[in-house]
Amino acid sequence: MTDTPTPSLTLTLTPTFDWFPATATPTREPTPVPSATPNLRPGIGEVIYQDDFSEDVLWSALTPNGGRVTITNNHITLTLNDTIGSVFGIRKSPQLTDYYAEVTTNPNYCQGEDEYGLIIRVYGEQLNHYRFSLSCDGRARVTRIVDGRALIIRDWESFMQLPTTYPNNFRLGVWVKGTEVRFFFNDTQLFALDNAVIVGGSLGVFARASEADAVSVNFSDLNVYQLTSTGE
Repeated sequence: MTDTPTPSLTLTLTPTFDWFPATATPTREPTPVPSATPNLRPGIGEVIYQDDFSEDVLWSALTPNGGRVTITNNHITLTLNDTIGSVFGIRKSPQLTDYYAEVTTNPNYCQGEDEYGLIIRVYGEQLNHYRFSLSCDGRARVTRIVDGRALIIRDWESFMQLPTTYPNNFRLGVWVKGTEVRFFFNDTQLFALDNAVIVGGSLGVFARASEADAVSVNFSDLNVYQLTSTGE
């Protein structure tokens, strides 16, 4: 079992919006998945930055439901205890447009419809963004948040590759170029979006408890690469 790092820092912001707004009867954006190619992550070039989670000043925390964000032992750990809600860690900089990013993810404890994952292209006072969510029962989805309103881009889908037992260790990745975004679990592409309306911003991670129970997720080894002009 992976030990949860001892919390050493809790940063708290006061939000003025709903990070998990209602998503009833959304209008879905067209999201055709590209046909199979030898390389679904073309044009990966030099490293933009590598974050080993040794400097907590690079991150901000949003804990509207009383959760905690701690950075210690080269991990960022998101936890909630006995409360329904969500917690977010957001990297302050740089603002990114075209890139490929991967992060190691290790849910220590979660179950059922609890969620965790990546948020990308985070920008503005309302923290608009795209959210790549994995549930603890083996499903994934993509949601867009703009001005506090949520739009489901790809609704929950089950994937055999996704873990349903924890602790577990794997990589989440996003390939982002212009209006196209591809979402990866390890080396498998789960979703693709070809008309993203949010075209730049920072990166972050999140966790959400669907019931009044504990959730704990570690993230480590965040690597971000530029895309070369030869990328598709």
